[in-house]
Amino acid sequence: MQPLGGANVKPWGKSDFGFPCCWGTLSESFAKLGDSIFFWQPASMSKTKTGALFINQFVAATVKLSKLPGAVSVVQEAHFPTDAKKTVTLTVKGSGTFDIMLRVPNWAKSANNAVAVNKVAVAGAPYSPGSYLKLSRTWKDGDVIEVSFPMHLWTEPLNDYHAIHNATLAFMYGPLVLAGVHMDTDVWVPKGGQKAAKTNPASFIRRNSTTALDFEATAADGSKIQMIPLKEVMSERYVAYFMTAGTKPPQPHNGYCPHSRNTDYVYDEVPTHNCADHVSNGPPSGPPPADGNQHPVVKNTLRGVSWSLRDGRIEVAPLQQRRA
Repeated sequence: MQPLGGANVKPWGKSDFGFPCCWGTLSESFAKLGDSIFFWQPASMSKTKTGALFINQFVAATVKLSKLPGAVSVVQEAHFPTDAKKTVTLTVKGSGTFDIMLRVPNWAKSANNAVAVNKVAVAGAPYSPGSYLKLSRTWKDGDVIEVSFPMHLWTEPLNDYHAIHNATLAFMYGPLVLAGVHMDTDVWVPKGGQKAAKTNPASFIRRNSTTALDFEATAADGSKIQMIPLKEVMSERYVAYFMTAGTKPPQPHNGYCPHSRNTDYVYDEVPTHNCADHVSNGPPSGPPPADGNQHPVVKNTLRGVSWSLRDGRIEVAPLQQRRA
């Protein structure tokens, strides 16, 4: 969980007050990444007589294929995501007959996609984004697979069909979300206006370095902003979604669902809340309440409040009341 909307968003914050979002989940996620770098499909589950090694993530790692006779392993050296052209290099250690299923990411839409085995290009390779490229052979010790899926700039709109959000856009480099840093507002019109924003971000965003993921974007008024991958934001204030129309659309009130209406509409005014609305039957991890609700939730939670646990109930008070 990580905030993607608004301006002057800053990570982490104070854990005892004003904590904007659940960055704890972000930390936990890293422990889950290692089990998905490679998958092994045994011959009994595939349509071929041999097993298949699936390359899912472009991460520096080594996998030992213990199901094959002999000591066979595959070493993956990652150039992704810093290298603009080279993605990964795979080296086979030992010999064996099996398929290598190389993931072609959805963002890999370059006409210059290329895979070579021992410096020989794979002829007629169907580089279909969102699928796997199958490499079948008897691999020998020292075989090298070089993969190049060049990354490019593209635009991802907000996942909201309402017309008022048509100009709310994120800018991508390959699979990376580019965040504008040190910005005071998320209202930002790029050079070339909305048409360029939606169809040609490369016309106003350029990469400044071949060794670092540092970008510069030019606004319609000629001013510049710095952009870096969202994953690299540490203490900087950042913007992930940009209001490229030059105005900020009305903001939804708490509880709004972007797919809850069939027609466009103007958001309701933000209601005034009573402290009684900020009471829960207890934390989700606690025992279920007597009414059988297995997952009680805190209603209408807002920033600027203090929390307390009383008799198994979470209660909050406005900041000014806590200070008093």
